[in-house]
Amino acid sequence: MKGKKFFIPLFLVGIALLIGCSSQEFTSAKLYVQQNNLPKAEEFFLLAMEREPMNPEIPYLLARDVYGPQEKYGEALKYLNKSLELGPNFKEEIEQLKEYYWQKSYNEGLKYYTALQNKTVADSAQAVEEAIRLLTYAKEFNPDDERAYYQLARITKTYKKDDERSMAYIDEGIENVKEAPLLKEYKAIQLIQKGKKDQALVLLKEVMQMDTDRKQDATRLYAQVLLEEHRYDEAEETFKKILEENPENPDNYFNLGYLYVRMATEAKENGDNDLAEQLFEKAKNQFETVLAMNPDDMLVIEAVGDLYAELKDYATAEYYYQQLVNKDLLNANYLKKLGRVIYLQGRHEEGQAIWDQAKVIESLE
Repeated sequence: MKGKKFFIPLFLVGIALLIGCSSQEFTSAKLYVQQNNLPKAEEFFLLAMEREPMNPEIPYLLARDVYGPQEKYGEALKYLNKSLELGPNFKEEIEQLKEYYWQKSYNEGLKYYTALQNKTVADSAQAVEEAIRLLTYAKEFNPDDERAYYQLARITKTYKKDDERSMAYIDEGIENVKEAPLLKEYKAIQLIQKGKKDQALVLLKEVMQMDTDRKQDATRLYAQVLLEEHRYDEAEETFKKILEENPENPDNYFNLGYLYVRMATEAKENGDNDLAEQLFEKAKNQFETVLAMNPDDMLVIEAVGDLYAELKDYATAEYYYQQLVNKDLLNANYLKKLGRVIYLQGRHEEGQAIWDQAKVIESLE
């Protein structure tokens, strides 16, 4: 009996200690949250942290229940991190909240950027700053996701005209994100614009070796740089690889055809007419494949007509140019091409009449 009498008071003391583990300030803060009085809740959460500086729940709830609903993302992030510093008690919940706030801040920042692109904002400068502010929070909530860095880089380059800051966002993202194919591709684009093509090729090659949906675009850009650098053999190999991997895309045939046109033109300038003719023939085959896939592609119809004209097959060139004129009767460029190949077939009056018609249209433009 004596043992029992001694145990009961200790048990009651334990309950009292448990009840008393939360300060009055912390209890009041939670009550104010229930009443949706967020200014008072903030005040008492901050007081509670002074009373219980080692309690990770207080900064967690302050972030979740006060700053998050008010979209004060900077403060929310600060106190979520503060909670983690005090212990891992709410680690899973904090990770979920950070992901949620990342999505919110990223989407809201993107809305401003879209409005800037569509020119639907009253104050462009303010919209730029808001987009940067929100996207900065996004990259801080989830530093492993490359999209916020990418949008920040685009905004600062396009609307701030600040190439250095744009590149800083790119480099920060590349450092933090595991592979960062989007950022590496965008950095390559900026390097190409600055004439640093060798560095760009290295980055594009890295993206090409990744399992990413950016692979095709990076490979096309890689091939395009090779083409512009007159590294035709490497460009041809790359364009063919793209075509093998995606034979359903007509653009891939067009790009290979365009490469052959460039190669043929250079061969002709160098006096190698036989090689030029072979390459023009290869280009024609690629363009005709595009036309078989998309018969109404005006750009390709014109390219095929130009190739037949280059090969001096004026009758076939006429066939394609006539298609263009039939689709756009007032296009002076199409009419001049049609008139020229008709003239070169010996139908001088007919060709000259069409050429004169084109000149009249040009004079009215």
